[in-house]
Amino acid sequence: MRVVLDSNILWARDLFSYLLWLADDDVIDVFWCERILSAYVRHAPDDEHIRADRARYLQQVRAHFPNAMVDQEQVLALVPFCDNDADDRHVLATAFAAQAERIVTRNVSDFIKTQAVAFDETPIPAALVTLSVRAVRPDALLTDAVFASIDLFRGLVALSEGSSRSRRTVRQCLDVMRDKYELFEFHKRMLTFAQSDACDYDIDTFKGGIIPG
Repeated sequence: MRVVLDSNILWARDLFSYLLWLADDDVIDVFWCERILSAYVRHAPDDEHIRADRARYLQQVRAHFPNAMVDQEQVLALVPFCDNDADDRHVLATAFAAQAERIVTRNVSDFIKTQAVAFDETPIPAALVTLSVRAVRPDALLTDAVFASIDLFRGLVALSEGSSRSRRTVRQCLDVMRDKYELFEFHKRMLTFAQSDACDYDIDTFKGGIIPG
């Protein structure tokens, strides 16, 4: 599934990292534009160390996912056909340019309208006529039946074992997703999978087994 990550997802650092793990595992294809990424630094607290840390982090993200960046000229050319919240038209335009199926955002209300609109009798580009994008919250994306539970769980294991900032079990990662980012249904889905016969990974122990294949 092709998804555009709204800039508010970047502020949810653990959630953003988890979605990048899924992208690295080819579970999803992620896209953004320069304006989406740069907002993470542009709206950072007025602290040079925080800004520098965020800039370094984004440099690593850009380097690891070079194909995720949508050309800014393409985005600007499609903004006039977007009729959602004015501050987020570049996000919808990015989705159009990337031919994405979903926009993952924590503010779905900014994307009530997700189909191209003709203004001033300007014809809608042919590529956009039948293209419709759904804006969804992270919880809705991660409980979509199109994704296999084992693939989502493998991303959690990678997040747990790959964290350089803290030592956390899979259950602790899951609890963060629920408590900080309101991923309630995803939390239930992953616990159900962890307790099933299909999973023998101990979610209460750091590095609790072999990563499910």
